Amino acid sequence: MTNSTLNYGVDPNLNVDWNGPKNALIRFDVSAIPTGSQIVSATLTLTTSASGTEAGTIEVYNVTEAWSEGALDGAAGEANWTARQTGVNWTTAGGTHDATILTTFAPRANATAYSVIFPISVVQAWLDTPTTNNGIILQGKTSMPKETAAFDSRENGVASQRPTLLVMFTPP
Repeated sequence: MTNSTLNYGVDPNLNVDWNGPKNALIRFDVSAIPTGSQIVSATLTLTTSASGTEAGTIEVYNVTEAWSEGALDGAAGEANWTARQTGVNWTTAGGTHDATILTTFAPRANATAYSVIFPISVVQAWLDTPTTNNGIILQGKTSMPKETAAFDSRENGVASQRPTLLVMFTPP
């Protein structure tokens, strides 16, 4: 998300900026995992398409409100800094999320994949109660001015560089 009313739902990049407003929303479909399975491990992988060398830290949070991705690239629409769906604002501008940080990482190089352990409890909750799967939000944290990190989105032309959530599970 960037700008207070612009949607970037089909942009090939997910941009996170420390001097905002730019956060990135991602939602993973876990419906292919059989109901009743136990999640054993989960790994989040994001690939940078551009990153400042002093880009700071990315904090990942669980989103707590439903949102619509939208099908725009830099035009007014959903989801954006202000609205999560057409006519429905976020409770907290920029994306409403849990206070607990799920994971962090520090992107430093372009065209680099960053993999981090993702909390199994979150994926288990998404599986057990699908309506709680509102995805995650990436937020930048640093004191460096004008630093931005861009990650390849699911619209990226190179499938291997798209965001992934690798989930290991034990079926029922």
